Amino acid sequence: MKGELVLPPDFDEYGWEVEHKGYFLDAAVRLDNGRVVTVTFYSPVRLQQDVDAEFELGNPFVAERLLVVKVVNVENMQSAIQWVPDGFYQ
Repeated sequence: MKGELVLPPDFDEYGWEVEHKGYFLDAAVRLDNGRVVTVTFYSPVRLQQDVDAEFELGNPFVAERLLVVKVVNVENMQSAIQWVPDGFYQ
């Protein structure tokens, strides 16, 4: 089930910061059936840093509906949601 990326209304004002940080937790996808689900985007570098930090604390790394993109920007986020496997949004 494909969908439409939903970003906060003021995302244009801080999208550069999201790209720089390498992660975005406040994205959502509006599915074809109208349901809206949250998704988490990470760049590979930032993901590895956060995974390592959790492991050092003795914790697992947990992220719901995780999508890893080369650079966390609108173009890559929009593209990624078109490639998710069936069942990803359940």
